[in-house]
Amino acid sequence: AAHGTTGTVYRAEDTSSGAKVALKLLSAELCGTAAVMHRVRRETKNAIKLANPNVARVMDCGDHGGRFYIVREWLEGHPLSVLLSEEKQLGVERAAAIAYQICAALGLVHRVGLVHRDLKPNHVFLAKNDDESEWVVKLIDIGLAVKVDGTQSSRDVFGSLSYLSPEQAEGKLVSFRSDLYSLGCVFHEMLSGAPPFTGNPAQVIDQHHNADPAGLNTLRGDVPDPLA
Repeated sequence: AAHGTTGTVYRAEDTSSGAKVALKLLSAELCGTAAVMHRVRRETKNAIKLANPNVARVMDCGDHGGRFYIVREWLEGHPLSVLLSEEKQLGVERAAAIAYQICAALGLVHRVGLVHRDLKPNHVFLAKNDDESEWVVKLIDIGLAVKVDGTQSSRDVFGSLSYLSPEQAEGKLVSFRSDLYSLGCVFHEMLSGAPPFTGNPAQVIDQHHNADPAGLNTLRGDVPDPLA
């Protein structure tokens, strides 16, 4: 099992097909109210309809004992966070290729009106192709996305601090731009070896609002100006 901030992921088996699947049991905190459960169920059903090679396929959802679960395809590989912990900085072309595939995934998610809200290296999965000849980027945890329809509670703060957009930190309504801001933070980390802002939680939130990140071309010499 793998434990995260939103729940625990187990390797399981689809009894109807015998296929391996990933089963995510959401944390009790995330399943706290009936309104939240209703929204998660609704948006998970929207996510099931998505079909894109760069989005991990959501297959089913339900609840058991008051805990909500999401079933998605099983992926062989590792999250981007593992690669970054091993290599720190990625080559410019490699980072750009990963970012390109993340953009392809977000393009589909946004076209159907969903916002991921928690884009970070741990939710960018580097999966092996069937023939294991190359890797493909898969965006995961789509089942926890929300619909951009103005109904999200202003108190619903969700996301990971290092990649959190300013409006998310304030509990304001999210938009597609929230995901793009988080993508910028991930891209910065791929090229620099660290998120754009560091410090204690209050300092990081303040920097998201009021500071500019260090220019990438000041941190390493091989980043072209258009990317920096």
